[in-house]
Amino acid sequence: MGRINLKYHHIIWLVMVFGWFTLYMSRMAFSPCIILIMGEFQLTHIEAVFLVSAYFYSYVVMQFTAGHLGDRFGRKRILEIGGFAMALIALLMGFSSTFMLLFVLRVFFGFTQGSYFGNDRSIISYYTPKEKMGIGQALGFVGAGLGLAAGTILGGLLTQIFGWRYALTLMAVPLFLSATLIWKYIKEPPSQGVGSSWKAKRISYWEIFKPRAHKC
Repeated sequence: MGRINLKYHHIIWLVMVFGWFTLYMSRMAFSPCIILIMGEFQLTHIEAVFLVSAYFYSYVVMQFTAGHLGDRFGRKRILEIGGFAMALIALLMGFSSTFMLLFVLRVFFGFTQGSYFGNDRSIISYYTPKEKMGIGQALGFVGAGLGLAAGTILGGLLTQIFGWRYALTLMAVPLFLSATLIWKYIKEPPSQGVGSSWKAKRISYWEIFKPRAHKC
């Protein structure tokens, strides 16, 4: 049998696909837990809705913020910090003793997961050959789709067998593994925006909204 010739951009793809997989799996694993959480904390349906959606308040805000931080401090660094923080918060959610504590942890979980999107795209773009850019960018979302399905199914099974606390806590394991792979295998792509040169070269984000001529 022939040997598999893995190039560096293949490693980038695999690590990022696994990252998206674990991100969506841990996100969706919460959904099957909500009925048991409502029963334990005696929540109304309105409180349950706020708890489920708490993740998205911070996730949306962090998308733009994380890209800005990645430009300034390094994309790999933001992915590492966000990844290990993700795993820690997933672990802590299983030990929540009150509705408010779980709500706050969900908000911070959204912040950590929001750090992924704006920075993984840049890393994939830099290391992927131009002729393979389409597949390189698309593979990340394959991981997201698989994680979405796995999180719903696995979260339901774990919740049914062990309870919601174990189901959420166990999500910390793949998240920690993903962060470790990023730390070990991902190289920070060179960027004029990282480090001391950032202030000298930065432009206003208002430029994004100004009309401009585009060549077809």
